[in-house]
Amino acid sequence: MRAWYHVGDMENQDYDWKREWKDDQLDDLCAFANTDGGTLEIGKDNRGQFFPLKNIPKLLEDLPNKIRQQLGIIARVESVTEDGNTFIRIQVKKYAYPISYRGHYYKRSGSTTVEITGHELDEFILRSQGRTWDAIPDPGVSVDDLSAAAFKAFRLKAVDSGRLTAEQANVSNELLLKNLKLIENGQLTRAAILLFHEDPSQYLMGAGIKIAYFTSKADFLYQDEINGALITLADKVEDIAYTKYFKGIVSYKGFQRIENFPVPRIAFREAVLNAIINKDYPSQSPIKIRVYDDRVEIYNCGRLPTGWTVDDLHSEHESRPFNTFIAGTIFRSGQVEAWGRGIEKINASLAMFGKRNVEYSTGPGFVITRFYAEGEPEGITDRVAPNGNGTVNGTVSGTVSGTVNGTVKLTPTQKLIYDCVARDASITADNIAEAIGKSLRTVKRGIRELQDLSIMKREGSDKTGSWVVLK
Repeated sequence: MRAWYHVGDMENQDYDWKREWKDDQLDDLCAFANTDGGTLEIGKDNRGQFFPLKNIPKLLEDLPNKIRQQLGIIARVESVTEDGNTFIRIQVKKYAYPISYRGHYYKRSGSTTVEITGHELDEFILRSQGRTWDAIPDPGVSVDDLSAAAFKAFRLKAVDSGRLTAEQANVSNELLLKNLKLIENGQLTRAAILLFHEDPSQYLMGAGIKIAYFTSKADFLYQDEINGALITLADKVEDIAYTKYFKGIVSYKGFQRIENFPVPRIAFREAVLNAIINKDYPSQSPIKIRVYDDRVEIYNCGRLPTGWTVDDLHSEHESRPFNTFIAGTIFRSGQVEAWGRGIEKINASLAMFGKRNVEYSTGPGFVITRFYAEGEPEGITDRVAPNGNGTVNGTVSGTVSGTVNGTVKLTPTQKLIYDCVARDASITADNIAEAIGKSLRTVKRGIRELQDLSIMKREGSDKTGSWVVLK
């Protein structure tokens, strides 16, 4: 469990001070019990300075009973003397079930106690029971209503990534869903509908993604709404972003044409998948991607895990997805890692292309992921700009469309490998696997396929040699 600590004279997530006792402070104790536990000290002002406290013996007698009767919890209540000043310390542990005060539920947000309401309250109660919103069954949809194409895509991705064997993947759709824990008591869960229905917005509003090209904060030139099964939604968003919305900077390495986009594909795709996994779907608001000349912003309805700040995202942290079963299935498809390495992978990809690290900001009910189009390579000789009709200057280049010289169609994995080799001729298979988030076995297979297609070759040894791009 992540802990907050009392540092100096400062109230925080699990520490609060009050000059005197008032019964409405029971909501603070309720909030501690519903968050990570905490301590309330009576007899200090909001700067932690001692304040004379009256009737300490009576409070020590009354408060434990009052807390138990009003909140149904046990708190440790004691008198403490520091520097000749006596005050009361009340310590509350985190409870495994929801605690209410007068029919209302509270939590700690930083140094503030806030009421939990609306669908956030539903989510809170579910999580206290060890469940998440996406695990709830929905009797209105059957396995036959789901998309055959989505199941096919999942099987191909899962086997290609090594997350499932061919034997595990080639079972009936119903058994596959059961093995993924997406069926409960014979009914599909919300996660199953979102992941595999060709139009989940029929049942769950706001399940898609909107993308628009902005000239200012208020004005946009054109936009698209992308819908479909979540298992393939990132593929669709990536395709339209890199063919219609992103400006490519073209440079040349010898005779080789290299395109540098405002966001590397690996980083953008990881951020989109992260938004899909952590979206607050009951908000009924779609993920929004705003593309500007100098930056790309992904707006997602959701919130950080309780007690987390933006700084925690950039430090080592555990994986705590908002939608556990959506995350688990997308992991099985090989599209994401399971151990909280997404941001590390994003920043590694950005560094490879000379970009600054990704930035995050939060507000009431939303998280923004922000990329900047800084770090253009030397030797820029041309600029490719979007024209708003789904093509780039009337044509689609090799790394954008997944073709080489307009003749050879590449798979998504082959495209990622090709882009890495085109950028760095000395890159190793191990480094490619780390950069694109694929297994070494998958990368080696992709390399062999590209070599068989005479798209690239290796000169020299595996350790000291280099790649030569042929097409």
